[in-house]
Amino acid sequence: DVATQAQLHHTVGEIYVALGAIEQARQHIDQAVDLYEALGARGTRRHIDALFTRMEVFEELSDNDSARDAALRTQREAERAFGPDHRWSARLLSSLAWADLHQGRFAPARSYAEQALAVQRRLTGESSSEYRQTATVLAHVYLGTDELARAKALYEDNLRLGARSSDYSDGDRLMDRYNLARVRFTMTDFAAIEPELREDSGEIEAALAGALPTLVTLADLRGDLHSHSDWSDGV
Repeated sequence: DVATQAQLHHTVGEIYVALGAIEQARQHIDQAVDLYEALGARGTRRHIDALFTRMEVFEELSDNDSARDAALRTQREAERAFGPDHRWSARLLSSLAWADLHQGRFAPARSYAEQALAVQRRLTGESSSEYRQTATVLAHVYLGTDELARAKALYEDNLRLGARSSDYSDGDRLMDRYNLARVRFTMTDFAAIEPELREDSGEIEAALAGALPTLVTLADLRGDLHSHSDWSDGV
């Protein structure tokens, strides 16, 4: 029946998203949305989930205009059905912020991203991975608006909060460290790390603390000791 077809297209579309097959995902999600609406299921959780996934598909395709339109539509449907603080709200606001940021609309991007973080804090608190992801979007917006100190504070918070969380992966930690280093370097907050020290062995932390070791330079050389022995070619 039609309801089963809608759910199948929805499930297959989400599988394709997980596999990175975005064009195939788009076809199935579009079918799912159309079928849900033909069934009169507009505004149900499944319908809004499908709209949300369609927005994610547009994001993966880097189609910012379509992603923004999809986020606005999903937001309208979700608020009509579930009120302002629903399960999709923070993520939708972040998507709107991201789309506006990439289109140079910095003021609305900042507003959406700050709303998203406030909503996510109400929904999950600050200990969740969703909160840290939302904070990262806001930090990127602050970079775009040249509010470097605000961006720096958010990256530092992510590292602090992540260290207390069991779901903070090595990849998350490295990305937050990279983003913090990038913003601090932009602020000329620490010296460049010389190539000889770039071994992921604490050099970023040392740079942040102003404790990088001093390397030997040509100016330190006072002579060249040269000798031969009977171990090689001399006496």
